[in-house]
This record gives sequence, structure tokens and C-alpha cells, in this order.
Amino acid sequence: MIEEAYCSFEVARLLKEKGFNEVVRAYHNIYDKVNLDFRVSVDAPHLQIPCPTHQMAMAWLREKHIVIVIYPEYFNTEEAISYWGIDIWANDNYENLPGNYPKYEEAVEIALKYSLENLV
Repeated sequence: MIEEAYCSFEVARLLKEKGFNEVVRAYHNIYDKVNLDFRVSVDAPHLQIPCPTHQMAMAWLREKHIVIVIYPEYFNTEEAISYWGIDIWANDNYENLPGNYPKYEEAVEIALKYSLENLV
């Protein structure tokens, strides 16, 4: 079954610090950094951080002129794609992040965190 990939607590926190203010379907509770909540707390909304999907966060970064490309780094005919690579374009700069990531979602999370910490 395919599930939506949501940003980690750390990436969601960075997004909020950098000005992300979009309507989302999920929230991180600042005291429970692992679980997602799919409703806004009426009693304590200040204790929640908006948690977008990976695709929503990448779309927001594109509006800031930062484009993240996750690509197949290594093909194995028996296993299909074995590793993923990361390229990031920010304005006129290009960066290739070192490392081979076994999961696409892991590569996206690394790219989002790097972009928010270094490029926004």
C-alpha cells in the first residue's frame, strides 16, 4: 500500500521557522515528536507544528527558487533502483549532496533539511 510521506518533526520545525504557513492535513505535537495528529488541537494550537507532505514542502521550496531532484543513483536489474541521489538547484547554484540513500523518502528528507538549513 502506498502512503503519503510526511516531513519529520525537525523538517516541519525548520519549515515553520522559515515562513511555511500553508494549510496542512497533519500536525506534529511539540511534546510527541514521533506521532502525527490529523486534527488541530482547539485547546492548544500553539503546541502543534504544521506537518506537510514531502511533495508539499518541495513545492513550497520551488516558490523560493530551490529545486530538489531525487534521481536513481544505481540500478540493479534484480532489485530495480538500489540507491537514490540528490541534486539541488538554488538560484544560480547547483549542489550534489554526497551519499547514496536506499529509500527515496530518506533522500527527500535529507534534501529538505539541507535546503532549509543552508539555502532558505
